[in-house]
Amino acid sequence: MQTLKLLQWIAALVLLVARANIPNLLLVRGMSRRAELSIRSALGAQRSRIRKKERAHLAEVRLMSNLREPVQRRFSIAC
Repeated sequence: MQTLKLLQWIAALVLLVARANIPNLLLVRGMSRRAELSIRSALGAQRSRIRKKERAHLAEVRLMSNLREPVQRRFSIAC
């Protein structure tokens, strides 16, 4: 019984560390997107085209976030 509790605490700690790392990953992703958009702009892409691409990217991120929530709720441990 104690072994199971220990494993649950270890799993919770791993998930906590992973959750703390998500903002850093999003920051790095945003910085790379900024570089990509700067290059597109420098090469002469229209602003409307860049905005359209950015909206599509944000929709993709929102969709992945919305799909993650039910899965996370399903597999969360009730304490």
